[in-house]
Amino acid sequence: MDLESIRKDFHALSEGLIYLDNAATTLTPKPVIDALTSYYAYYRANPLRSIHLAARKAEDKLNEARHTCANFINASEKEIVFTRNTTEGLNMVANGLNLGEYGGNIVVTALEHHSNLLPWMRKCYKEGRELRIVFPKRSDGVITVDDVAEKIDEETLLVAFTHVSNVLGTILPVEDIVKVAHEHNTYTVLDAAQSVPHMKLDVKRLGVDFLALSGHKICGPTGSGILYIRDTCFDKVEPVFVGGGSIVDVETTHFTYAEPPSKFEAGTIAYCEAMALADALKYVSQIGFDNILSHDKKLIRLAHELIGDIKGLEIYGPSPNDKTSLLAFNINGLDPSEVAMILDSTSGIEVRSGHLCAQVCTKRVLGQPNGIVRVSSYFYNTEGEITKLADTIKHIVDTMVL
Repeated sequence: MDLESIRKDFHALSEGLIYLDNAATTLTPKPVIDALTSYYAYYRANPLRSIHLAARKAEDKLNEARHTCANFINASEKEIVFTRNTTEGLNMVANGLNLGEYGGNIVVTALEHHSNLLPWMRKCYKEGRELRIVFPKRSDGVITVDDVAEKIDEETLLVAFTHVSNVLGTILPVEDIVKVAHEHNTYTVLDAAQSVPHMKLDVKRLGVDFLALSGHKICGPTGSGILYIRDTCFDKVEPVFVGGGSIVDVETTHFTYAEPPSKFEAGTIAYCEAMALADALKYVSQIGFDNILSHDKKLIRLAHELIGDIKGLEIYGPSPNDKTSLLAFNINGLDPSEVAMILDSTSGIEVRSGHLCAQVCTKRVLGQPNGIVRVSSYFYNTEGEITKLADTIKHIVDTMVL
């Protein structure tokens, strides 16, 4: 992997920025920005609506994008619904999926981002169901298939869980959890927001019924995302939105839905963003997930080596071998947001702090009422940047911790 050449594609890096907040959102490379600009300049017509030349070109580009996105996760094109982000996709499932009569339970984990917790919490409240939360038994925050299986029984209707924790980088055993859930005839919903940037996704191998991801987590534009709906589940989900493009016939007393995915894409979708998302997936695929994984491991191991022995600093989560390139920590006596501000103001290092939209994890699993500091690297980060991060943290500890 030619890291020097890759970094030239990211304008922000040329300004001396040390960007280590990739779990929140990744930087966007010049080819994707150029593609987005091109779509607005040359394909600014409404696809799937008008029949003039410009609209047909836009429709062709949108179809190409759907084909690219489907291939990227090994799905069929009709199983790909374009969304604005992971949150929208998960809410579409929670609000549209018919789980039958009141009662039963829904299982989630304590590692969930609010986007994969609150929709199910609200659904349980509205539909009179029990919400069961799986807490890790291990001190490093790892959740095993046995932990999840203990919460599943014959009354379980759905299991919703993250592929990778946005707080700890913990990787959950998706295939094993899905197998246990399906043995109980239970739906499975996967939040892939944090896994899609770092590993190859294959919905056929994973076996999940629903999967949601965001484009801005994998070098794409904001306002872009994918909701995968397994074809056998099409009839189980009522579209949350209805309107133009989602129907084939309307009478005064009834209407008929279009076939998926149009059924779930009412109105003019963010089609330019969807096209640019496809370009982002192509860009990352050219780098290669083997290269990304290797680089991830190199940087996270270096971070642990340089920071792990600092007195007054506590690292949370599993070892580098069992997580993605994410480091969660606190410095004794300092508020996480204070640490993040110092890193930014003194060394131009940008990280995330606080509860990370995952308060059950930070407060209940980690016992940190003010949250944590999170460092998250990606394929364009360097060993030198990690070294500077470690040096700055050491300086903070030496000068501010009693």
